[in-house]
Amino acid sequence: LLTSRQLDDFQENAAVFAQVNAWVKNYLARPHKDLGRPGTVCPFAPEALMRDSIRVAVVRLTRHAESEIEAAVDHFRQVFHELEPRSGDGAIYKAILMAFPDVSLADAPRLIDVCKERLKPEFVTEGLMLGEFHELNESPGLHNPDFRPLRCPVPLLAIRHMVYSDIVFLNRPTDPIDRRIRFLEAYLNPRNALRPQDREAANLFLAELRQIAAAEPVPVT
Repeated sequence: LLTSRQLDDFQENAAVFAQVNAWVKNYLARPHKDLGRPGTVCPFAPEALMRDSIRVAVVRLTRHAESEIEAAVDHFRQVFHELEPRSGDGAIYKAILMAFPDVSLADAPRLIDVCKERLKPEFVTEGLMLGEFHELNESPGLHNPDFRPLRCPVPLLAIRHMVYSDIVFLNRPTDPIDRRIRFLEAYLNPRNALRPQDREAANLFLAELRQIAAAEPVPVT
């Protein structure tokens, strides 16, 4: 039994669930004319939909938005680890999408992007990726720099397993050398589903970065 207020909350959240579901089916799981490559925007979305392995959560915020978002992400990271399948081919298609409809468009870069960057190292060490999506996301496409593939009508953070194509996000020239080394070491973890050519490329990048780091002068304290 639901009270009138509970029904209002249910209807409000149901609209967000429907919006995210439509975005996954009609955008992520389909080709896009500006993508710059054949296939769907997210190569894993069609299979994940077929396996019914995408979970969506609507997270409501009060006054302490930054801490609440971080707490929600930490909670659903633990949930993600406990979800089946935990291993095998099907595990790579598992994802949790956390929608934050109370985050305004203007605040999305500050709240969503900053949270993602702050928590990314913890996720990478666990073989996970944390992705950020909102209407103001300016991250360019890999095959078309004028395309903005990470835009979503609802501010959203996504948890999924690391995959071979993530190397471009873990070895960004704008990141410090020590951070890139740590990310690539996590990427090369045997539990990650990598193609032989991607593992070889990552090892070459890692060796190069270690040489650079070894050649850098040690700061005097």
